[in-house]
Amino acid sequence: MTAVAALVEEGVLSENVPLGPLTTYKAGGPARWFATIGSRSDLDRVIATGLTAEVETLVLGRGSNLVVADSGFEGLVVKLEGEFLAIGVQGVEVTAGGATPPPRVARGAVGAGGFGLEFFVGVPGSGCGAGRPNAGWLDVGTADRLLFATIVDLLTGAER
Repeated sequence: MTAVAALVEEGVLSENVPLGPLTTYKAGGPARWFATIGSRSDLDRVIATGLTAEVETLVLGRGSNLVVADSGFEGLVVKLEGEFLAIGVQGVEVTAGGATPPPRVARGAVGAGGFGLEFFVGVPGSGCGAGRPNAGWLDVGTADRLLFATIVDLLTGAER
């Protein structure tokens, strides 16, 4: 059995998954490959198959800024969940997984007595999606509050 077949059998990797239901607009065709990633080890196993190097790869947040063609996407769509939805608060620092919705991060901070992330309440999408365009409100954006991010190279699995 190949590494890809093993991940399909385990439910980590699927074929021809409709993307429309995973977007705000609820339209669009299927992804040729779809990986449901609940842990870093799941991500490492998908990278180890070589699939991320062979086909175009898209990390799907909550689909709030995505329009999918009716013909679908011929590559691999990676959907983070599980441990990537975790939030931790220690003192004034909030740690959030890349799949965590920004409003949930804001509520987690306020619930622990923190402040400064209230602008996240109106930001759609996911944490990793908020960093890329510097999502924010008025004169405060993600870049003003982000201390660090762990980035995983989907070709090699290396962290930076």
